[in-house]
Amino acid sequence: MKEQIKTTLSSFFVAMRDRHMTNARILTEKSVGVAEHPDVMQTIEEELGRAAEYQDKLEMLEKL
Repeated sequence: MKEQIKTTLSSFFVAMRDRHMTNARILTEKSVGVAEHPDVMQTIEEELGRAAEYQDKLEMLEKL
């Protein structure tokens, strides 16, 4: 059961990290559709922070 939990959490953390990295890439490459984000730099920083959070969780999970 422990391995199933770790596998599931790992998949979730990777997916969420990748989601936020994709958002950051979209914002840096195509600023189209960013009208509701007047401060693009802050939005990118927030996305990178969220990606880093999931990366940290993934690394901690590997130590479990």
